[in-house]
Amino acid sequence: MGWPTQATLSEEQLRSQPEYGVAYELEMWKQAEMAKWRAEIRSRELERMSMLEGEWRRREKLRDTYDTHTDLTPHLQRVCRFAGTRESSP
Repeated sequence: MGWPTQATLSEEQLRSQPEYGVAYELEMWKQAEMAKWRAEIRSRELERMSMLEGEWRRREKLRDTYDTHTDLTPHLQRVCRFAGTRESSP
C-alpha cells in the first residue's frame, strides 16, 4: 500500500506523524542557529567598526600633525636661511 500522501491525510493527522515532529524540530533548530549567526555577525561588525573608527581617529591625528608641520615649513625655511646667512657672514 505504501505511505499515505498529503491528499489522504488531514492536517491533524499530518501533524501527528513522527516525520512532522522531526521536520518541526529541524526548523526550530535552524531558526535558532540563524539567530545565533546573526548575533555573531552583528558582534563582529561592531568590533570591526570600532577598530576602523580607532584607525580613522589615529590617521586624523597624524594628518592634523602633518598639516601643522606643513604650515610651519615656510617659517622654518626662513629661519634656516637666516641662520645660514648669519653663519656665513663675518
